[in-house]
Amino acid sequence: MLAIAASIGTMYAWDYEHVQIGKLYYNLDTGHQTAEVTLGSYSGSKIIPDSVTYNSITYSVTRIGQDAFSFSTSLTSITIPNSVTSIGNWAFSNCSDLKSVRIFDIAAWCAISFEGEYSNPLSYAHKIYLNGTLVTDLIIPDSVTSIGDYAFSGSGLTSIIIPNSVTNIGASAFGFCSSLTSIILSNKITSIGESIFLGCSSLTAITIPNSVTSIGKGAFASCSKLSTVLDGNNVTSIGVSAFAFCSSLTSFAFPSGVTSIGDGAFYGCSSLHSITLPNSVSIIGENSFRDCSGVKTL
Repeated sequence: MLAIAASIGTMYAWDYEHVQIGKLYYNLDTGHQTAEVTLGSYSGSKIIPDSVTYNSITYSVTRIGQDAFSFSTSLTSITIPNSVTSIGNWAFSNCSDLKSVRIFDIAAWCAISFEGEYSNPLSYAHKIYLNGTLVTDLIIPDSVTSIGDYAFSGSGLTSIIIPNSVTNIGASAFGFCSSLTSIILSNKITSIGESIFLGCSSLTAITIPNSVTSIGKGAFASCSKLSTVLDGNNVTSIGVSAFAFCSSLTSFAFPSGVTSIGDGAFYGCSSLHSITLPNSVSIIGENSFRDCSGVKTL
């Protein structure tokens, strides 16, 4: 057991203890009575409890720490309780045999703070189970107002419905969902942010709500089957590499109020056959239309 005393000025003081409880290792914050799952060599199926008891004190398990399961190459399944609110960077890196992630509430999952791409076990597992049932067609509940960074990145979802209660979607929230074919977006979001649908290689069409005014960096990059982009009439800026390497995109109706097109925005859109730019455009970034080899008219 390792105890580490910490203090901030004269106002706060608490002890952290590193212990093994059952088959998991924890850092215990005795001042706040919270627990963090920490680095260990894990294999098989692991269930993280929502609380643990040590020396007659009960601790709420609120975090999976940095590198906690990294290089646990024999880990096959992980169950994460609603009590977990943050997952540290690289927590599940190189978990090559991980096949399933099991959760109990979609709203709680959307609220988790993932600190990096490999914080999310879905990067390897791809399959997410809600109360024992595999989720492929995801309906975000109306109680959700924000979807966190990387929330479903790498998952095997085939369709998503995001209700109008959602006003914010984090970076790469659905990145590399390679089976995703259908998306219905909230009419309350104002931005499609960085890498939200990066690498969704099965997506063929997207309707941009008229509430959206900006399409962020890499938002649809490498969506290689994306051929149709509808609406989005109020978009004013298209970010860096927003549609880069969308090699099936044949046309894009630039909104009449768009003012800027970022660097490499349509780089490698080799099927794009015509470009019509409105008078509102004042900035066209470097390589915006590079390798658009199919363009015949401008």
